[in-house]
Amino acid sequence: GSKLMKRDDFSEWFGIFNSATKYPEIDWAPETQITQVELVSGLNSGKVLERNPASRFSFIRHGSDSLMLFVDGQMFECDEDSAKMAEHICKNNQIDLSVGQTDCAEEIILLSQLYNQGSLYFAQD
Repeated sequence: GSKLMKRDDFSEWFGIFNSATKYPEIDWAPETQITQVELVSGLNSGKVLERNPASRFSFIRHGSDSLMLFVDGQMFECDEDSAKMAEHICKNNQIDLSVGQTDCAEEIILLSQLYNQGSLYFAQD
Protein backbone atom coordinates (compact mmCIF):
# COMPACT_ATOMS: atom_id res chain seq x y z
CA GLY A 1 0.00 0.00 0.00
CA SER A 2 1.01 3.60 -0.39
CA LYS A 3 2.15 5.62 2.58
CA LEU A 4 1.49 9.30 3.09
CA MET A 5 4.45 11.50 2.35
CA LYS A 6 6.52 12.41 5.36
CA ARG A 7 5.92 15.95 6.56
CA ASP A 8 9.31 17.23 5.34
CA ASP A 9 8.82 15.63 1.93
CA PHE A 10 5.40 17.25 1.64
CA SER A 11 6.77 20.63 2.78
CA GLU A 12 9.52 20.39 0.18
CA TRP A 13 7.11 19.42 -2.61
CA PHE A 14 4.61 22.09 -1.59
CA GLY A 15 7.25 24.83 -1.41
CA ILE A 16 8.73 23.95 -4.80
CA PHE A 17 5.30 23.64 -6.42
CA ASN A 18 3.96 26.80 -4.78
CA SER A 19 6.95 28.95 -5.74
CA ALA A 20 7.10 27.83 -9.38
CA THR A 21 7.93 30.76 -11.61
CA LYS A 22 5.01 32.78 -13.00
CA TYR A 23 6.47 32.80 -16.54
CA PRO A 24 8.33 29.51 -17.09
CA GLU A 25 8.92 30.36 -20.76
CA ILE A 26 11.12 33.35 -19.84
CA ASP A 27 14.69 32.86 -18.64
CA TRP A 28 15.42 35.69 -16.22
CA ALA A 29 19.00 34.60 -15.49
CA PRO A 30 21.60 37.27 -16.29
CA GLU A 31 23.73 36.77 -19.41
CA THR A 32 26.83 36.60 -17.26
CA GLN A 33 26.77 34.96 -13.86
CA ILE A 34 27.89 37.21 -11.02
CA THR A 35 30.65 36.11 -8.68
CA GLN A 36 30.34 36.54 -4.92
CA VAL A 37 33.15 39.13 -5.06
CA GLU A 38 31.28 41.15 -7.73
CA LEU A 39 28.06 40.96 -5.71
CA VAL A 40 29.76 42.24 -2.54
CA SER A 41 31.50 44.95 -4.54
CA GLY A 42 28.17 46.11 -6.00
CA LEU A 43 26.49 46.13 -2.59
CA ASN A 44 29.40 47.97 -0.96
CA SER A 45 29.26 50.63 -3.67
CA GLY A 46 25.65 51.36 -2.72
CA LYS A 47 23.79 49.34 -5.36
CA VAL A 48 20.41 48.00 -4.24
CA LEU A 49 19.23 44.43 -4.80
CA GLU A 50 15.57 44.04 -5.72
CA ARG A 51 13.30 41.05 -6.15
CA ASN A 52 12.24 40.19 -9.68
CA PRO A 53 8.49 40.99 -9.73
CA ALA A 54 7.94 37.80 -11.76
CA SER A 55 9.59 35.65 -9.08
CA ARG A 56 7.82 33.85 -6.26
CA PHE A 57 9.36 33.65 -2.79
CA SER A 58 8.25 31.64 0.24
CA PHE A 59 9.73 29.78 3.18
CA ILE A 60 8.88 27.05 5.64
CA ARG A 61 10.42 27.16 9.10
CA HIS A 62 12.48 24.25 10.45
CA GLY A 63 12.93 24.85 14.15
CA SER A 64 13.88 28.21 15.62
CA ASP A 65 16.88 29.15 13.48
CA SER A 66 16.58 27.33 10.17
CA LEU A 67 14.20 27.26 7.25
CA MET A 68 13.70 26.09 3.70
CA LEU A 69 13.55 28.99 1.25
CA PHE A 70 11.68 28.43 -2.02
CA VAL A 71 12.24 30.75 -4.95
CA ASP A 72 11.01 30.08 -8.47
CA GLY A 73 10.71 26.36 -7.86
CA GLN A 74 14.18 26.03 -6.30
CA MET A 75 14.82 25.10 -2.68
CA PHE A 76 17.57 26.55 -0.50
CA GLU A 77 18.31 25.23 3.01
CA CYS A 78 19.10 28.18 5.26
CA ASP A 79 20.18 28.42 8.86
CA GLU A 80 21.03 31.18 11.31
CA ASP A 81 22.34 34.19 9.30
CA SER A 82 21.14 32.99 5.91
CA ALA A 83 17.72 32.14 7.43
CA LYS A 84 17.32 35.74 8.65
CA MET A 85 18.27 37.00 5.19
CA ALA A 86 15.89 34.53 3.50
CA GLU A 87 13.00 35.72 5.67
CA HIS A 88 13.90 39.35 4.91
CA ILE A 89 13.93 38.63 1.15
CA CYS A 90 10.45 37.05 1.38
CA LYS A 91 9.01 40.09 3.15
CA ASN A 92 10.63 42.94 1.19
CA ASN A 93 10.99 43.93 -2.46
CA GLN A 94 14.31 45.64 -1.81
CA ILE A 95 17.05 43.83 0.07
CA ASP A 96 18.38 45.82 3.00
CA LEU A 97 21.81 44.56 3.92
CA SER A 98 21.72 46.04 7.39
CA VAL A 99 19.67 42.89 8.11
CA GLY A 100 22.82 40.91 7.40
CA GLN A 101 26.39 41.73 6.66
CA THR A 102 28.26 41.54 3.39
CA ASP A 103 30.99 39.65 5.20
CA CYS A 104 28.67 36.72 5.99
CA ALA A 105 29.63 34.04 3.48
CA GLU A 106 26.34 32.11 3.73
CA GLU A 107 24.28 35.21 2.96
CA ILE A 108 26.45 36.19 0.01
CA ILE A 109 26.29 32.66 -1.40
CA LEU A 110 22.48 32.74 -1.11
CA LEU A 111 22.16 36.20 -2.66
CA SER A 112 24.48 35.33 -5.55
CA GLN A 113 22.55 32.09 -6.26
CA LEU A 114 19.28 34.04 -6.35
CA TYR A 115 20.87 36.72 -8.54
CA ASN A 116 22.28 34.14 -10.95
CA GLN A 117 18.92 32.42 -11.38
CA GLY A 118 17.31 35.81 -12.13
CA SER A 119 15.25 36.10 -8.93
CA LEU A 120 17.17 39.16 -7.68
CA TYR A 121 18.78 41.97 -9.66
CA PHE A 122 20.53 45.26 -9.06
CA ALA A 123 18.10 48.17 -9.32
CA GLN A 124 19.00 50.64 -12.03
CA ASP A 125 19.67 54.17 -10.83
